[in-house]
Amino acid sequence: KPLSGELSVTPDPLSSTNNRTGKITSTNSSKSKMGVYYGERELARSTNEIAFAKVDLIVSQGPGTNGGSPLPEDRQPAGGTAPATNEVNPGTIVLLLPQDQTNKVATTLTLKADPTGGSVTLDQHGLTDLKIYSDGALQDELTMPKTWANGETPPTALYMVGSSSSTNLQSAQGTLDLTYKTTLAEDGGEYSIKDTVGVTLLPVQIEARKQGATAAPETGLLVKQGNVLEFALAPQFFDTEDNFETLITWQQRQLKGDGTYTEWTNISAQATGTKFEHTTAAGGIFQIKAVITNGGEHEYKRKKDAPHGSNGSGVYNEKLKKDQPDFIGVTDKDAQISVRNQSLSLLGSTAYAKSAAITVGYGVDPTLNFKGAWKCNIFVFAMSNAAGVSVPTKNWRDYRFGIPPYVDRAIPPGANDWYSSSFSIPSWTWAAASTLPQPGFAAIHQHVDAAVAGGAHIGILDYDGTWISAGSATVNKSIHVSDGEYQPTNYRKP
Repeated sequence: KPLSGELSVTPDPLSSTNNRTGKITSTNSSKSKMGVYYGERELARSTNEIAFAKVDLIVSQGPGTNGGSPLPEDRQPAGGTAPATNEVNPGTIVLLLPQDQTNKVATTLTLKADPTGGSVTLDQHGLTDLKIYSDGALQDELTMPKTWANGETPPTALYMVGSSSSTNLQSAQGTLDLTYKTTLAEDGGEYSIKDTVGVTLLPVQIEARKQGATAAPETGLLVKQGNVLEFALAPQFFDTEDNFETLITWQQRQLKGDGTYTEWTNISAQATGTKFEHTTAAGGIFQIKAVITNGGEHEYKRKKDAPHGSNGSGVYNEKLKKDQPDFIGVTDKDAQISVRNQSLSLLGSTAYAKSAAITVGYGVDPTLNFKGAWKCNIFVFAMSNAAGVSVPTKNWRDYRFGIPPYVDRAIPPGANDWYSSSFSIPSWTWAAASTLPQPGFAAIHQHVDAAVAGGAHIGILDYDGTWISAGSATVNKSIHVSDGEYQPTNYRKP
């Protein structure tokens, strides 16, 4: 095949020859001996074979398939290392997610290679958790190292994701090499050329904690307004310098009393990068997410199924399962935290089951044991008083014996009393469904058939918007504010 040359000719009169020096190039991969021709007459032929090959890996800053323009080569055209930013320093970014979460944010790796006359091999170094696929649907994973031999055609685009089985994701920096190898005749030696790109695995395993703590409590992250929260893209970033400030922004939205949410908004101008601090300025129940440019949106998620999330029929609330969005609770008052914590301490208890007999205390008539009665209101009454937030009794005229004199007995306010704005409960302020609820609020839903011997249900809001309430068998967290069957909901704030 013809080659293009940039040759200079120097005559040598003593030997009656011309010396040719310079460089020759080929537009395609090839391997053969090289001949020099004058017209069609061969003047000379090389003793050894000569091979031409080109390999090129191309990456953008990443992450994602739309990660920007290709990074410059790491080598200068005339030799030497190019200044950063280039394809090796720092190279591209690939998101690393837990293995049990589907990672659909792939970073594109472009290949330019022709194995003609030899072979082309793609290999990784220091990137154990990197997965490379030949298709954008991420179904056909390559086994590394991957070699394409003479006659095969490597794909022009591959797709990279990070996936780890570790419970504590760690970032990693490594390289990908694309190497052309061939064996030349005569000396039988193996020769190669390669191109290299750098890859950073960026873990996404969002963590939040109260300043001064090492982690969020297993019972959920609940703080008072004015407390400082710390957020990190993954646990390791709490102990490193903030990075990727232009790549990552943080947003929040708030649960509304009607079960919907406010719009996602940026938390603050400082809420960028791999970690940040935030002083809580308002009470509420919040969801958090990190928005990564070209890398998707990643919410703060539950690390495990929430306990006691089943109702009396054994149906578990799907919103409480592992990997569902988690919440951060902020209260206006310490009293709300006290009521919530007292209620949480009875989670799973059968003491307030419908079939149970109970002596309530706190001024309730001791002759009443409430066996066979629904006890959601009794539970809230007892938990509130135990937490130091007073709920007084109300008078109930006992007509059970049908003849006077009738007896007035002290009992806890009913759930319908809590629901009604016209019923006064000192130390508890009534709020409609349009409010922005907070942990420690009482949440009350009146059943649609209340007028025909129906009723209402009441519970105490946890950090995540679930009701801690007494069901038919146990105290559970099976109801969430966003559950449509428990809307509309009214609230009482201590």
